Amino acid sequence: MYSAGEEGFHHTAEFCKDYAQRRDALVAGGYPVASEFTLSWGPKICYIDARSSLGHMIELYPEDAVIRDMYRQAREAPLRWGGTPLIIPWE
Repeated sequence: MYSAGEEGFHHTAEFCKDYAQRRDALVAGGYPVASEFTLSWGPKICYIDARSSLGHMIELYPEDAVIRDMYRQAREAPLRWGGTPLIIPWE
């Protein structure tokens, strides 16, 4: 998405009450689906290419307890961090 020397963020995320309706509305508005995946436990997620107006992708999620819990864990993990290096060099 970025050439050498460029930088930026890749996507924002959005939970949808009606995933298919939201995806289809964005596509009808001129934003194509860049990729769509079916997760191992069933729900579909996708990346919508909104770079033309927003400069990034939009990741769409259906309401799903497993995905919500993943975000909860990511939000809470820094609260438990003890200051140790997060990346340990391979030696």
